[in-house]
Amino acid sequence: FSYGLGDAGTGLAASQLGFYLFVFFTAIARLDPIVAGSLLMIIKVWDGVNDPAIGWASDRTRSRWGPRLPWMLFAALPLGISLSAMWVVPDVGETSKIIYYALMSILLMTSYTAVNLPYAALSTEITSSIKTRTRLNAARFTGSILASLSGLILAWILTQEGEAGYKLMGQITGFLVTFATLMCC
Repeated sequence: FSYGLGDAGTGLAASQLGFYLFVFFTAIARLDPIVAGSLLMIIKVWDGVNDPAIGWASDRTRSRWGPRLPWMLFAALPLGISLSAMWVVPDVGETSKIIYYALMSILLMTSYTAVNLPYAALSTEITSSIKTRTRLNAARFTGSILASLSGLILAWILTQEGEAGYKLMGQITGFLVTFATLMCC
């Protein structure tokens, strides 16, 4: 159960980001669609840089808790905070708002990768049994799917309230992703 929570938090975050972030940027934060699309591109380009770097570093981490848990533990809180902050509309000019979202995107995706990438490699270090790994990964994907669906329902309900609903969604989701990651660890 606790292993399945590891992908529940990140699955919840990923589904909300995938379905709602562009709409949030354009309709709530009032960014130009080209700017909003560019911010989404920054997220993907940054993933292309940080994913291999964190994977490499995670593989080489030595600690009494193994190579994966320190990354997940260290990144859980920044992930929750940056996820929550992503759904806030700062009361600043457009250029400052763009810089804010670019920085939050980079922090969010760095911490997301620092949780999710080591987590994905964790099952092979927990056991050498193929049967147990299969059960662990079934729990992982079950947690992710259930959390994704729940997150989309929560988002649909809360985003009906406009800016305040998005902010509340971010706070709830930020808490849940941090809690789920820590419970998995």
